[in-house]
Amino acid sequence: MTQKKFSTKKTRQAVVKKKQPKATVVKTGNKKTKKKLTQSKTSPKRLANVAQKLVQTKVTKEKKTTQEPNKVKQANPPKVYSKIKQVAPNKLKQLEQNQAQATKSAKTKPEISKSKHFLSPTKEMLQLFKAAAKEKKKLLQAKTKQINTPKFLSKPDKKWRQYNMDLRIHSPAMNSYLFSSSEDSCTALVRLAKAKGLDVITVTDLYNMNYLEALKKQAIIEGLRIIPGFEFTCKLGYCDDLQFLALFPENFSSAQINSILNSLGVASGLAAKINLRINLHFEQIIQVVEENGGVLIPTHIDKTPIRQETAKILIEMFGFHAFDLLYAEDVQFFKTTWPAGEFTFFNFSNSNSLAQIGNRNSSLRMPKEGFEGLKDIVQRRAGNNVM
Repeated sequence: MTQKKFSTKKTRQAVVKKKQPKATVVKTGNKKTKKKLTQSKTSPKRLANVAQKLVQTKVTKEKKTTQEPNKVKQANPPKVYSKIKQVAPNKLKQLEQNQAQATKSAKTKPEISKSKHFLSPTKEMLQLFKAAAKEKKKLLQAKTKQINTPKFLSKPDKKWRQYNMDLRIHSPAMNSYLFSSSEDSCTALVRLAKAKGLDVITVTDLYNMNYLEALKKQAIIEGLRIIPGFEFTCKLGYCDDLQFLALFPENFSSAQINSILNSLGVASGLAAKINLRINLHFEQIIQVVEENGGVLIPTHIDKTPIRQETAKILIEMFGFHAFDLLYAEDVQFFKTTWPAGEFTFFNFSNSNSLAQIGNRNSSLRMPKEGFEGLKDIVQRRAGNNVM
């Protein structure tokens, strides 16, 4: 064999590198460690021992994970007395008993039931709550009565009885009345008013009371209340056709009302004339009506703008607060001008035939029946009190 000759150092180093064995990688757990093993220093037995140790470590780790299950943290019983040192024997027994009771109560703790019986209060509890609520309500009502804040509409007591009424009905005594001459107009008028659910009516013919007695007799039979009265026209300010309803107690006869008309300057021959106007001063008219026990209600004050202008005089100077309006939406005019007036508004039919009776009527709560209850609500207040 001929030996190779190396001309340079570089070629000699390259041959040496080729002869050196490759490094082996040994895995130990999660770490990788490289060890260069040469044929001269390491032996195959040593390598086998290292491999066996690695396998044994893996097996032991797997056993630990399988043998130790997921431990559930259990709540420890309440430790009432954790440290007891040098205690008297009597006290020690008490402490042991208390601790035993505490552990029992912790074990046998009652579960909160979601049933309705557990949550529902008893009758005695409810009675106490109801009594407290009633007392609170009474206190609030007493406070509101003490304040007495004025409002736009007058609110009568809810305990008062409610009456349906039409206080502007005309009888056949009027020239403009439409009826059949073959029927008894008085009985038909009363029966129709009763059939339409009216409790109180007023026949307010223009300066005429000829049908009053016949209507009263029929009203007693049918169980209907009739308030006598009449309608008239007068002058106030620039308005010369202002209309009013004059109402009087139920026991007034036609003769008494005709005498009142005479004192107002209306002769018996001028009755039932539509264009007739009372020429007395407005203060004199009020005096005559109220001295005879009657009340006045302005009617159809919203029919024309000239009539509407008289509202300020009637409210602020003469204390009127009850009005029979032609249109219900005209209440807004009063509300914008007198928001705290405590008014009472009506809307009567002004019927000139049997078919028109009760087509427009009003409901009112009154403290008394008939004219007396109506007077308590409708009579005018002292002047200059509504602003």
